[in-house]
Amino acid sequence: MHQENKFNLSIIIPVFNEENYIKRLFLDLKKYFNEKNVEVIIINDGSNDDSDKILEELKKDSHEFKYDLINLSKNYGKGYAVRQGAKKSKGDFILLQDADLELDLKDSTAYS
Repeated sequence: MHQENKFNLSIIIPVFNEENYIKRLFLDLKKYFNEKNVEVIIINDGSNDDSDKILEELKKDSHEFKYDLINLSKNYGKGYAVRQGAKKSKGDFILLQDADLELDLKDSTAYS
């Protein structure tokens, strides 16, 4: 396996109609996890607000971590979205994070 395909940490974030939180979430990701050995997998679970547009725009933002966006055609539910992200993850460890920032990302920085 090539080194660029392996990460220390995969952060899986299911998103459904979280347009009010996504930019803050992304700022926190950059603040606490902006490293090349981290991959962030965001699963847009059929949002019908502007979440999809914001998530696409954030692809253009500068960051060190690998950013992968999965867009689901309809809302399948959090469990399904998390499983889709887990299937794609390549990290030694997986961190599940809610897009609404109910759990503070800084509390998850002990992985390193």
